[in-house]
Amino acid sequence: MTFKELKQGMGLLLAPGNNTKRAQSIGDAYTQYYKVTLVPLVAYVILSFIFVSAAGSSRIFASIAAPLLSLGAFAMIAVPVVFVWIMLPISAFIDAAIFHVVGVALGTFRHKFENTLTALIYSRFPLGIFAFMLAVPFVTPLYFVLFGAWAVIISIIALANLQKISWVSALGIIVISVVVVMTLVALIAFVFAVSLGSSISMWMFSHSSTAWTW
Repeated sequence: MTFKELKQGMGLLLAPGNNTKRAQSIGDAYTQYYKVTLVPLVAYVILSFIFVSAAGSSRIFASIAAPLLSLGAFAMIAVPVVFVWIMLPISAFIDAAIFHVVGVALGTFRHKFENTLTALIYSRFPLGIFAFMLAVPFVTPLYFVLFGAWAVIISIIALANLQKISWVSALGIIVISVVVVMTLVALIAFVFAVSLGSSISMWMFSHSSTAWTW
């Protein structure tokens, strides 16, 4: 079953325009994601142990496996699992919620939240399917750049398909959402910095006043 799902996932990556038109329930969308990414995670574990096992007999493999060995056996397996099965699905939900609020507020999105979430889960397929590449440390930067960009492209196409809007409108919603979030973060950081600076100033003033009275 997982190999069948993986094949479907690869089909989605290669032809997102044709394979991101079906909306799913939240449960079905996440179930498909976990089935699609199971085999790549198993492949990651196998490749990791191959590199680590070969490290003792080859300086080349030792240099390649050094980052994996530094993690320890448990972390070596846990880190990609946490990334692929926890962080990516959670980030898909958060992104979907933000995009949907912005899309509805602007009158662009007219279909239900499940459509938006399905699109964002589809966008996590590149990072999930190719997670086995994380077993080779020196290709990790390429992994995030290449498949991160691929994820953005699928987000645009899937949102356009599932919300019945143009690619330009889908891209606009993503850009506006990013700008809104960054603006809110900057405002929160500014308010925090001002409050912290004010508190420090009051503390220093109170202590200087106490010292003056003495």
